[in-house]
Amino acid sequence: MTQARQEYDPIASAYQDSKQLSFRKYVEEYTLFEILGDIRGKDIVDLACGEGFYTRKIKQAGAAQVTGVDISGAMVRLAEEQERRQPLGCKYVHQDVATLRMAQAADIVVAMYLLNYAQTREQLFRFCQVVADTLRPGGQFTGFNDNIRNPARGTVSFANERLSAPGGGRDCVPVYKRGWAAV
Repeated sequence: MTQARQEYDPIASAYQDSKQLSFRKYVEEYTLFEILGDIRGKDIVDLACGEGFYTRKIKQAGAAQVTGVDISGAMVRLAEEQERRQPLGCKYVHQDVATLRMAQAADIVVAMYLLNYAQTREQLFRFCQVVADTLRPGGQFTGFNDNIRNPARGTVSFANERLSAPGGGRDCVPVYKRGWAAV
């Protein structure tokens, strides 16, 4: 079992409750939607979607199709349960992002707190490669992470890394106050 699965499966419900904290709405959600801009009619993939909090908000903001992907089976079950109770048309995939291969390309990839789980340069590169492979040409990648200049104890910071995705012509670079972005 991977570290992310070990961390999130047992606390999935508590993590879902944490989405009600005020900074989520007034800082995180506000900033995410400012960066995303008009998403009406767009196909979007939400990597590390957790229990589908932003997946659902993205769909409610007018996205045509939204697919959430998460490594935690417990999180995906919570997302699917919410979808059954209040159907929006979101789809969910229980899979490790590092091994993801989407059947269809997306206009936008969102990754809220995904890249900070990379334990090695190779894993960070793989996450970026999955994003590049998932995006249509000219697509947008938006994500948030923990503060890359102040990594949590026991974690690795890739703040100074510059990774090129082969064939994609995109680099993953830290962007001040905007987490990471593929450019």
